Amino acid sequence: MSEEMLDVYDINFNKTGKTIPRKGRNIEPGEYILKAALIAINSDNKYMIQIVADGNNDYAIPIGTVKSGEESLDTLIRELNEEQGLVIKSEDLNFFKRKIVTNNVIWDIYYIERDFRKEDMVLQKEEVTDVLFLSFDELTSIYNKHCILRRTTYEAICDFEEFKRL
Repeated sequence: MSEEMLDVYDINFNKTGKTIPRKGRNIEPGEYILKAALIAINSDNKYMIQIVADGNNDYAIPIGTVKSGEESLDTLIRELNEEQGLVIKSEDLNFFKRKIVTNNVIWDIYYIERDFRKEDMVLQKEEVTDVLFLSFDELTSIYNKHCILRRTTYEAICDFEEFKRL
């Protein structure tokens, strides 16, 4: 199996033409890799949060690293199928925003309004140990009291809450 490669982007979100290996990647200052993230909200205004099988049991929104030659939308569709067993079509997803979330990572954030049901999911236990549906108030409480909700997830949901109010 060939090594998984990632495209490198500049600060203006343009591909540089450079690719790097996913494992052992070495990114220079001013270079970025792209990830695709999903904010899923149901009719009860609750967000789908996965518990990541990373040893820390962090809470996070679904996210995947965009492979070289792949579009972020395709990454999200692939990741949701692999990790939750969900079949999503590109027309079901709405682009929300592109954001630099850490020194070398850009997120393309999409959203979907759908009543996903946990019992319909087949979780890839190596990646996701559980899925929860939590309100914004519950997420805020968890974020303020515990260290289990990833900062980048909380910030993306805060941005989305602001977007909904507009």
